[in-house]
Amino acid sequence: YPVKQNYSGSATNGFQRAGSMAAGFPPPALIAIPSDGIIPVSGALQNATLDVISPDLHEGTLHSWNVAFQRQLPFALTVDIAYVGNRGVDLVMDVDTNAGIVYGAGNAGRPQFAQFNRTGTTRTRTNLNKSQYHGLQVKVDRRFRNGLLLTNSYTLSRAKDLANENGGVSTPIDFDLSWARANYDRLHNYVATALYELPIGRGKRWVNDGLAASIIGGWQVSGIITAQSGVPLTIGGNGTLLNTPGNSAFADSNGEHRVLGGLGPGELYFDPAVYSLPPAGVQGNLARNNGPEGPGFWNIDASLFKRFAASGSRFAEFRVDAYNVTNSVRWANPNTGYSTAAGNTFGQITGTTGGQRSIRFGARFVF
Repeated sequence: YPVKQNYSGSATNGFQRAGSMAAGFPPPALIAIPSDGIIPVSGALQNATLDVISPDLHEGTLHSWNVAFQRQLPFALTVDIAYVGNRGVDLVMDVDTNAGIVYGAGNAGRPQFAQFNRTGTTRTRTNLNKSQYHGLQVKVDRRFRNGLLLTNSYTLSRAKDLANENGGVSTPIDFDLSWARANYDRLHNYVATALYELPIGRGKRWVNDGLAASIIGGWQVSGIITAQSGVPLTIGGNGTLLNTPGNSAFADSNGEHRVLGGLGPGELYFDPAVYSLPPAGVQGNLARNNGPEGPGFWNIDASLFKRFAASGSRFAEFRVDAYNVTNSVRWANPNTGYSTAAGNTFGQITGTTGGQRSIRFGARFVF
């Protein structure tokens, strides 16, 4: 106790509905639970994924600290330099407590196999996760003056964890293989924004009188530039060869990672010759997220907008927003599953992320 079961309704075919909200869900097919609350492990339960939630499960704890220095500079500039750190303990993480704990032993290495002949996943919710973050943050801003506002933000940081938040550890046999850079970790992050009020219209430098001032005056343009380095990659091995169920397999590295920089199908982003497979039943010398970094990311968005005063606090606004202004391709991460098969794409980037340039027109009236 408690027992959680999922219901999935399906129609007879694609032209019929599975049911209706008016009719409600059909009677659930509940597992017969004995009075002692112990369900015999037999039949489908031997291979099913079971969730185990401890009554002692609790939210984790995050310790944070920072120190900052701010200085005002000439030309309406300010600079902020800060160190930010945090450490998470007792964070929530899933652990497959029926994963293999003996390399190369197959299902025989599962803790619940000898007694129950069970090969399914026992997804146990635990407080065994932890995290760590250290970052240097630098900001150089120009407050709004003479129609121009600028912000610049750069972060040099490193984030580590055992698994994504509320995710599962990939190597229950050895947590040290999963303690690595977080999946989202990017060493370099830079964001710049700008807002410029065109010097045209009433009270401005040019065309400041008459009908023309009302029509072409009051326009503002803004933009945001984002540039980030890539996320860490995991060079995967062969799970069948490792034969340790419930654990990720890693390849061997025979030298330094070599990023060649090729982008697109048929081009090598990193050198696959650096890697090989370990012997059967042996874990590779690599680990989670300690391969090369994936491709970086950069993007430019921009907006052009104008407010038309009505009366009092009422006004109308017209704007044009452009996303991915340069219509540039944003490459996804390369394929990282080791392979020497003919036609394999190991080390190649075969996909993209993000969308093509889009332009949106909008208007609103505030009253």
